[in-house]
Amino acid sequence: MVGAAVSQSGMLAALAADYRKGLAVWQDEVNRAGGLLGRRIELRLLDDGSSAVRAGELYRDMIREGGAELLIGPFGSAATLMAGAEAERARRVMINGSGASRTVHRRGTRYLFQSAVPNTAYGEGVAALSRAAGLRNLFILARDDLTSREMAQATHDAASSAGLDPGEIAIY
Repeated sequence: MVGAAVSQSGMLAALAADYRKGLAVWQDEVNRAGGLLGRRIELRLLDDGSSAVRAGELYRDMIREGGAELLIGPFGSAATLMAGAEAERARRVMINGSGASRTVHRRGTRYLFQSAVPNTAYGEGVAALSRAAGLRNLFILARDDLTSREMAQATHDAASSAGLDPGEIAIY
């Protein structure tokens, strides 16, 4: 059994809807091709109610009582931190599909594998394009949330490394 807790209710439900659909498509495609390691995938999706703490509890239960052999991470970085801690404790492989914050992998995980593009990867492209366009200065504006601040800081660092002057990051 492959287990995942994905927000189906709460404030992240609408954002996580496509993630849930993607997991269902993945299950269908893999099963149509003969399964995973020759076995059909039975995907068990649980609702974490958009709560990172609840996500951690659900992963702990899936591991201990639910017989999950493989885990797919929940929606979002906070929930992935909680679920990833449970996977590491149990030495169970978890694929991180949407926890893009660098804090998810800062702990030196052994059983958590990143498939989502990290937030910090976005800054390099902006710096390269700016330099190619002959720009010298950048104005970086970011929303006041973890993901946007992380992307802005990565852009600032990449711009500085590329010899550009990014100034201070403006947060709104």
